[in-house]
Amino acid sequence: MTAAPQPSSASLARLSRTELESHLRPRLEAFVAAHAPELGRHSVDESQALSDLYDLVHGESTMEWAVPARRLRADLPTARVMAVAGVAISSVALVIQAAGLPAKVARAIATRVVDAAVAESAALVTTLDADLAAVMNAEGIVDQAEAILGLVGSITNVAGIGRIVDAARRELSSYQWVLAGVVITAQLELWLTTGGTAAAVAELVPFDTAIAGLAISAQQAYRVCHPRPDGLTAASLGRGGRS
Repeated sequence: MTAAPQPSSASLARLSRTELESHLRPRLEAFVAAHAPELGRHSVDESQALSDLYDLVHGESTMEWAVPARRLRADLPTARVMAVAGVAISSVALVIQAAGLPAKVARAIATRVVDAAVAESAALVTTLDADLAAVMNAEGIVDQAEAILGLVGSITNVAGIGRIVDAARRELSSYQWVLAGVVITAQLELWLTTGGTAAAVAELVPFDTAIAGLAISAQQAYRVCHPRPDGLTAASLGRGGRS
């Protein structure tokens, strides 16, 4: 494939139509070629796909993105894992949504990815536990967004961006999977692996309400992971812990 030109911004939505198409065209070609067995007889019109990719990353897609509601599986081993997974799902979903995918699609993909990842890796759960503390202790929306991005990076370090793309395949039609796969791969690589943290944070900050909710969820999950000994409450500790 022809090497993709280095874009002027680490956020796809900040690129002009011409630059976006220049950056994504080789990625689209490579994605379709690599996944020819899964696509089967489904053909992809490159010009139409590039136009649809532009609309997608700008939140202007007029397609019907239908996905089933998906819940976290009930057989995760402990309350700690369940608590960590809940915050991780919301974090991954937020980052995928910031990349341009519809919220319901992002949530379905994130649930599938995190569900499998935390069930497979106890080490990941321990890492995410520390990430919870980072989100909980971050001061201000920018620091919170950066901590959330760090949590998502912990998941992609273990599961890989390819796991997210595969989860999208299981949720979407073939054509929508191509669009989602190209956007997810291109955008997360720019944000997570090529020093695009500042650009990613800038795209996350407008989701301030969701970020504030995630910070609260992180606090609640952290309490589940680290219950106070002997049933002590914050109120009793404030009185010196006397009975």
